Amino acid sequence: MEVRLDVDDKANSAGIVIDAVRLAKIALDRGIGGQ
Repeated sequence: MEVRLDVDDKANSAGIVIDAVRLAKIALDRGIGGQ
């Protein structure tokens, strides 16, 4: 899996990364995936 994150608000980027990891884990648990 490759993930790229571009944000303007660098101070808030840690929270965004945590949310992205959390959502990826939920998708894996539910069997949701792409190609």
